[in-house]
Parts: sequence; structure tokens; C-alpha cells
Amino acid sequence: MEHFTNYQQMIAPAMVWESIERNDAVKMAVSFSWKNEEWLIPAVYPFPGGLVVDVVRKLPFYHLKNRLTIYEKDKNAEYHSPLERLLMDRHDPFRFYPTGHLLAENYCIDEWDSKRFIWNPFKISPVPSKEDYQAKKLMEHYGLDLNTGWVIFRMCFKSEFLSFYDQELTLMLEAPDEPVPGPTLKIEEAGQLIVFQNPLTKKAEMITVTVLENGVIEHPFKKPGPVKYPANYVILHYRFHPEKKDQQYCLMDTRLTDAPIELEPCEGLTYAHTEEAEPCDPRFSKVTLRDYMAENRNRAAYSSLTHYPRLTTEWQFVAIHKERKNVRVKLKRD
Repeated sequence: MEHFTNYQQMIAPAMVWESIERNDAVKMAVSFSWKNEEWLIPAVYPFPGGLVVDVVRKLPFYHLKNRLTIYEKDKNAEYHSPLERLLMDRHDPFRFYPTGHLLAENYCIDEWDSKRFIWNPFKISPVPSKEDYQAKKLMEHYGLDLNTGWVIFRMCFKSEFLSFYDQELTLMLEAPDEPVPGPTLKIEEAGQLIVFQNPLTKKAEMITVTVLENGVIEHPFKKPGPVKYPANYVILHYRFHPEKKDQQYCLMDTRLTDAPIELEPCEGLTYAHTEEAEPCDPRFSKVTLRDYMAENRNRAAYSSLTHYPRLTTEWQFVAIHKERKNVRVKLKRD
């Protein structure tokens, strides 16, 4: 069994969590393919009551260059709708972030925390990490080719039952959710029944609008800021027929006649806001697919804010799925 000695002195202690900063890494001999991609597990870090696993994803030179070129082209276009931004993010080669689960004989340990180290050999965004000292040192220590793109996911698992040396452990990687855009629904009034095609199953679905209301925010903060008010938005509640239990969906506002209004107050500014104007309300900071899924959990959606009243709003039906199946890898010591 080979150890990477002095490894922890090369990486800032904050990167390796508390008690494991003095532990030696145990070299592993694990490589696997996940959706035609090359993945590695070069080392693990056992510590009392837990285990840290480094999982490495390889992004070949020309594949990475092509993905970054597409991403840059889309990003430099003019204003994007929320759905366009989500779909654009799919071209970001560094966006993919799996969740880890550690499987033993009789139990499963979910990932407690994780960190990510990105090596980008190009100066193209979104992650110009060529000058990232910590990432470079980590790649060099593992002997990875610096002309290739790499992402290292450092996953931490904690459990009083976990013993790396006495158990056979399997790492399961779970892919994140991905949006699959469907038809645009023009919703005009409560009670409206709409029939559309599900983009995943290609079957007809029905949706009933139960609530459609317009809301206005005058100003949620005591002091005036750069934001223009009043700000208008739409509240929508809906119901599927029949109700779907096995698949996830959400509705996203697409008819953006104006850039969304930011409700974040200035740092240190005291403010008083109403229930309709929470500064961190996901209704007004819809950035990720997870935000939209949480927002639609009770079959309710909210439009982006605009400066002008909105009498009708177009909504995009979006199905949620995972683009790749979970993969399981046994942790074999070298």
C-alpha cells in the first residue's frame, strides 16, 4: 500500500477539512468509464469516523476546447431568458457536479460535504484556472497532464460505522438533474385547461390553471437604491391531469419584456420588507434548475420581475431528468 507523503503540506488546510489535514493519502488503483468519459480515483484519505475520496473527471483537449467555444459564443449573445441560461449552462464543461454515496454491506452513507478543483488549460471562461496554484499543484502531484482539462471532486463521508480498512466499500456517483424543454404555454386566466405534449414521453398531458394573479412590489427597503419600482410579477398555481408522481416538472417564465429586477439590498443596509418581497426569495433570484424545482414543488410558479404591468405571461413547460445513470465503483487499494 503506497502513501502520498507530504501531500497535505501542498494544499491549504482549509481545503481538506479539520482533522484529516495531517493524514497521508492512500493510493488507489481505480479507473472507470461514465458515459464514455474517463474517470479516476487516485487516492482516498481515511480519518477517524470518515473518509475523503478524490474523484477525477478527464476532459480531453479538443473536446474541452469545442465545449468552451460554444459556451463563449452563447454567453456573449444578448440577454438570455431563464431557460436559455439553463440550457446554455449545459455547454459549460465544468458545470457537471455529481453527488457521492458510499455503500457498505448493510448501509449507505450520503456525501457530507464536497469541494471541487478545476484545471482549465485554456484562458477561456468560465473557469480560467490556469494560474490557480492549488489546482495546479494537485494535478501535478497526481501526475495529470496539464495540457488536458481535469475536474477533481473531493467528497467527504462521515459516519461512526465507517472503517476504510475493515470494510469493502463502493462509491456510487449520482448525476445532477437536467432540464428538457417542452412547449410554451400561453396562460391567460384561472380555470384554463391546456393540452400539450410531454417532451420526455411524447404523450399528451393536461394542465389546469387554478390561480393566476398579478402582484406589485412598491419598494421593500427603507432607502432608495438603483432599482426601479414598482416591480410587477405574476403568481401562477396549476394542476396536472392525471397528477404525475414519478417524474419531476416545472414551469418557467419565458416572456421577459425587461431584464429581471434584483432585490438584493446593499451590504449593511437596514431594510423592512413585506412577505411578498423577501430579499432572497427564489421567486426573484431564479438562477439554477434546483430553484425552479423548489419553486414548483407545490405546483406554484412566479414570473420574473419587470418594470411594467403584465396581463398575460408565457410559460415554458420543462421536464426534469438525469442525463446519465448512476455509476458504482469499488474502492480497491493499490
